[in-house]
Amino acid sequence: MALAGALVLTGCATGPASNPSVSPSSSVSPSSATARGTDPLAEFTKVATDSCDKANAEGVVENITDDGKQAYKVIMTAKAEAYQDYSAVGVDPGGVTEIIYEAYAFEVCYFAGVIGLATEGGTDVSENLTVTYDQATNSYSAEEDAEMAGEVQTTRYFIDDAGLMTKVDYPTDTDGPFVRTITFGAPGAEDLKILQTAVDELLSSTE
Repeated sequence: MALAGALVLTGCATGPASNPSVSPSSSVSPSSATARGTDPLAEFTKVATDSCDKANAEGVVENITDDGKQAYKVIMTAKAEAYQDYSAVGVDPGGVTEIIYEAYAFEVCYFAGVIGLATEGGTDVSENLTVTYDQATNSYSAEEDAEMAGEVQTTRYFIDDAGLMTKVDYPTDTDGPFVRTITFGAPGAEDLKILQTAVDELLSSTE
């Protein structure tokens, strides 16, 4: 299985030299919520893999809100649609942009990378990551221990019937009720313009 998204998003970025592959710990591949919960870690690995693969193939936008107010947005084009070899950018409500170099910045790809790297390194990810499934909300909660995340941290991933991430929240975050809403597919014209402008400014500053 190909990596659920290359970790490095641009040709000029620094990052892992290889693109590790993600291998679920079992062959579980539930097709609906009713089949989920038997092996949450394996199921969540597939959710993470499939979601990041789709983001890399088609593009994705993650809107981040804080108590219902827009706080940040991260935008990724399909790799084939990269602009000047750059495919991702973040932007705050004031229009300040930042080029994103690694897929870790996107929740749809974060755990695909973490689990993939652990698998390649021969590490049992279950030693540092606990995943549970809640059928009532059709969501997986991933709890990273202090060794993995620096502190115990829980992230909850809501999925659709196809097993793709749709929304993410952070139940243990004391800073506020942050929520990421995930939209797969080619970013719209306005979002593409944000990426193109950010890249043009970056490249002009290095001339």
